[in-house]
Amino acid sequence: MFYIPSQINTRDDAVTAAQNILSNEFLFRTGIINDLISSTIWVFLVLILYRLFKQVNERQAKLLVALVIVQIPTVFIMEAFNITSLMIFKGDSCVQVPLPTPLSGRLAVHRQLRLTGLELYEFIVTAIQGYGL
Repeated sequence: MFYIPSQINTRDDAVTAAQNILSNEFLFRTGIINDLISSTIWVFLVLILYRLFKQVNERQAKLLVALVIVQIPTVFIMEAFNITSLMIFKGDSCVQVPLPTPLSGRLAVHRQLRLTGLELYEFIVTAIQGYGL
């Protein structure tokens, strides 16, 4: 849970983070699968906890389920950003946009798109951790 981000993410250096992702691609993909599987298991666990806590306080049990249901799509969206970033880094993006600039300009735009995706992901992770979701 904490090992994979510590090996890949670097603070304030998106280029190094991108290089770490490419050099540790299997670890990065394993982290994506881990997050998706653990989120799916978490949904089933919360449903079991709901049945258990419903007898104690039904309102609190419903609140538990509601907060988890809000969290799960956010995790899936963040992992979609991770998959998209990996595809862009490897040059496997399925959308090829023709740019009316010279080749060096295209490479600069492509690099900027990669870095923007990483920065967006970092912002979403920070926001979610800040709100305790």
